[in-house]
Amino acid sequence: MTFGEMKQAVYDLLGLTNPSNVASDTVTMVERFINQAKDEFVTSANWWFLESSADLPFTSGSNALAFGTDVSRVLEITKADGAPVRRVHRDDFEALFRNNTAVESAPRYFRIEGTETTAALKGRVWPTPNATSTGEVRYIKRVPDMTTTADVPYHIPPEHHQVLVKIAAARYREWEGHPSAQGAATDAERTIAKLRGQTLEDALTDGA
Repeated sequence: MTFGEMKQAVYDLLGLTNPSNVASDTVTMVERFINQAKDEFVTSANWWFLESSADLPFTSGSNALAFGTDVSRVLEITKADGAPVRRVHRDDFEALFRNNTAVESAPRYFRIEGTETTAALKGRVWPTPNATSTGEVRYIKRVPDMTTTADVPYHIPPEHHQVLVKIAAARYREWEGHPSAQGAATDAERTIAKLRGQTLEDALTDGA
């Protein structure tokens, strides 16, 4: 479904069947709730269709990590030999780095941090590598907001688009204080739970 089709589907659930008569503030809120629904759905599970991987350089003399702009959540980091780089809490990492500035050929631990100016993730490793190598990061892709009528929720399979419509309609009902808000929210949550129970094998079988 395109963004325009999703908006019409939400209007239909709300009983607004003639889009030309929909008030501009309603249009704005529906667009906002669809993008919020996309974010809510994406963060509700580590969806197999959003999983990806990429090379991750470890630079000699630097403990900084730079991830691609499409990285939403980091699932795992491995070294060149396939061994895992263990993720640790920020406080634990700071204690490691503060009390021991050792260097090794490849890092053993990492932490994630955000940036002040962009949505991109960055991170740091310990010990600081004294040799340059290339590891791998396995991650969940970021799904950009939709802005134009022809936009689609990239990476999300078409058969999952209807759940975004359900979530957006539920959020709209909640925003306007409609008595059906709770029922709509429960239906959306039930649909997400059903989709979350689908394994990769099931999905591949369904698509065969």
